[in-house]
Amino acid sequence: LVQTLGRLRAAHGTTAVFNREQWAKQLQPVLTLWENLTSAHRAILFERNDEERVDLAPVSAFVQLEVQNAVKLMKMVDTLITEIRQVIDGTALLTSAVQHDGECLMRGSVPASWDSEWEGPEQVMQWMRAAVKRAVALDGWVKRDLEGKLLTSKVRLDELFRPHTFLNALR
Repeated sequence: LVQTLGRLRAAHGTTAVFNREQWAKQLQPVLTLWENLTSAHRAILFERNDEERVDLAPVSAFVQLEVQNAVKLMKMVDTLITEIRQVIDGTALLTSAVQHDGECLMRGSVPASWDSEWEGPEQVMQWMRAAVKRAVALDGWVKRDLEGKLLTSKVRLDELFRPHTFLNALR
């Protein structure tokens, strides 16, 4: 039985042994990129305290929901990055979920939990850049919406996570 399990593991190319040094080396570029992308925008990305407005026009409701979803996504990514950093530092235990997502990141892939929230580029570093760019750009959307100037200025659909939903709100 033990030999069979060993062969199955070898056939799938996985190992049950966690190598902290390998994780640190392979994930450092991803961890560093996330820190560099988010350090100047932490308040916008993670700590928004926008007052929830009610009885909104469809476009304003879209902006509010887009921001809420962006913050949720940014927190999801930040939580995983923090958990991986703690596992590498030896201050947290490796869970199966962190191991699975960490292995995705080591392959350069976007974890399924992130991709289910927003289908961006397939390569993780491109995905991170695009996601942060959109989340930061939404701050401008909120400001223009509050000033009543959103639709009187140029609208860039590439600044949105869900541009098709915005177009529906315009109907």
